[in-house]
Amino acid sequence: MTDFKHILFEKADEIGFISLNRPEYHNAMDAIMISELSSILNEIHKDPSYRAIVIRGKGKSFSSGADLNYMQSLISSSKRENLEDAVTLAGLFDLIYNCPLPVISIAHGNVFGGAIGILAASDIVYCSDTAKLSFSELKLGLIPSTISPYIIQKIGESKSAELFFSCRSFSGTEAFDFGLANKTVSESELDATLNAFLNELRMSAPGALSKTKLLIRSVSGKEIDSEIRRFTSRVIAEVRISDEAQEGMKAFLEKRKPNWSK
Repeated sequence: MTDFKHILFEKADEIGFISLNRPEYHNAMDAIMISELSSILNEIHKDPSYRAIVIRGKGKSFSSGADLNYMQSLISSSKRENLEDAVTLAGLFDLIYNCPLPVISIAHGNVFGGAIGILAASDIVYCSDTAKLSFSELKLGLIPSTISPYIIQKIGESKSAELFFSCRSFSGTEAFDFGLANKTVSESELDATLNAFLNELRMSAPGALSKTKLLIRSVSGKEIDSEIRRFTSRVIAEVRISDEAQEGMKAFLEKRKPNWSK
């Protein structure tokens, strides 16, 4: 794996652990961090030995959002350069959202602006109850543009409008209430909550995990019609005859663990 400047990466027990690593700046996201996150996600996408990805932040915060010095430096850039930069950021959220593996984000401390986009693009979010979240863009004369599709899909238009327009802070507990987090616990319980989920996840078939992620993305928001019925029927028909499914069913009938189970 590549050496990184603003993130840390570790692979352990088939899980990829990504840590935002600018603790002195509350893990503010700059061009380097965005590029490094995109790079590691692209590498993991190509590697079938992973079961899931975990994203978290070092130090006191998950991430305070965009680095304002980085954002201010774009003022002197051309319109085309600004567009290219925005496309790169939008691409990062797409990499998370359409990653073929489950992506779990663990949020604590400050979680502002674009950092909430990482949460919304993730599959599972565990948030500390004392976390402080805010869409602060409008107060800076900016807008939450590239993250908006993921936020609106996750919490709806009405709640998004309220939080975008007001820029008000809300807690991790409220993030759970809004549907942005799957579970809210005390900060001291985040590791135990994550580990319990990963232990369950490791019992699932690796190929089935990836196919289920694709299934969710393919079915979400679609009308339940004949086209969807044909799609889901075709998917399960293909999966049933796979080596993985045959091993799983055989192991169940023989009352043993399948060969992928830890």
